[in-house]
Amino acid sequence: MSAYITLLGAPGSGKGTQAKRLADTLRIPIVGIGDLIRTEISKKTELGKLVQPIVNEGRLVPDSIITEIFKVNVTEDLLRSGLIADGYPRNLNQAISFDETFKGKPLKVILIYIKVPYEKLKDRLMSRGREDDTDQVIMTRNKVYEESTEPILDYFAGRVCEVDGDRSEDAVFTDILKLIKEQA
Repeated sequence: MSAYITLLGAPGSGKGTQAKRLADTLRIPIVGIGDLIRTEISKKTELGKLVQPIVNEGRLVPDSIITEIFKVNVTEDLLRSGLIADGYPRNLNQAISFDETFKGKPLKVILIYIKVPYEKLKDRLMSRGREDDTDQVIMTRNKVYEESTEPILDYFAGRVCEVDGDRSEDAVFTDILKLIKEQA
């Protein structure tokens, strides 16, 4: 399948779980922007040298660098075989660069938004038992998501397929697969 699939949704919406299931079922790779950053750092590339101090200080890598890392690593061969993106685009600036990157390419871009009510997200995150999943941290993560990621939904209006994520993992997966088959 020659498609670029990206899953959008708040922390706890099930993006990671669904991406893994899609990768296994469709036999296409997941490309995570965090993994790409770590690879650039480990290879000691110019981009890696540029982002290492930013990452070491716990700061967010600027959009321009994220976009450049994405462009350098997501090759034509990878695009031809198809891929699932994890973490890109994550904000409006990245969404605009994302659009420019794919303009004119013979590739189907499929954007899927997994929508889950906040209380359900909070319950899911609290049940993971991770030390950093406290009420305050979850509320902060959700606020950051709303401020930075939700504007993407407006930008891509008419191109985003919405899935009700407040159901079983299997039901959500079935709907996502159906949408991908309809879009492809």
